[in-house]
Amino acid sequence: MLIIPVGLPGSGKSSFADTLNGIEIISPDEIRLEVYDGYPSELIREKEEEVWRVAYKRLENSNENVYFDATNLTIARRKVLLQKKPGKSKAIFFNVPVNICLKRNKKRDKIIPRKVIIAMADKLEEPSFEEGFDLVEVKRR
Repeated sequence: MLIIPVGLPGSGKSSFADTLNGIEIISPDEIRLEVYDGYPSELIREKEEEVWRVAYKRLENSNENVYFDATNLTIARRKVLLQKKPGKSKAIFFNVPVNICLKRNKKRDKIIPRKVIIAMADKLEEPSFEEGFDLVEVKRR
């Protein structure tokens, strides 16, 4: 089963991933560390293309159960993931208020600028069965 978390930075997606057993985790953030040889201060288009190429390749070659640990905010992004890994799928919507995400963000190793998280919140599209998910779960706080 492909598990696609959906949520803002600081909503708990990666913390939830840490609790999963027997499920492969694919994290573009971890791949980014490899591609950039550390966490970048700014994103470079060519390197970001490499990050996503590697992430999608890992997804296509992944085990039966996989968790794609990214924000996955838009229907368009999730559509690509569902196409790369056909079969059973589940969306987990981390429905956490922006103010809580912003507070949690301040405690992270890699702090994301406030304006970036607010802009991401404006783009967020709640996942639905209409996208093709077999299951849709909502987690709050």
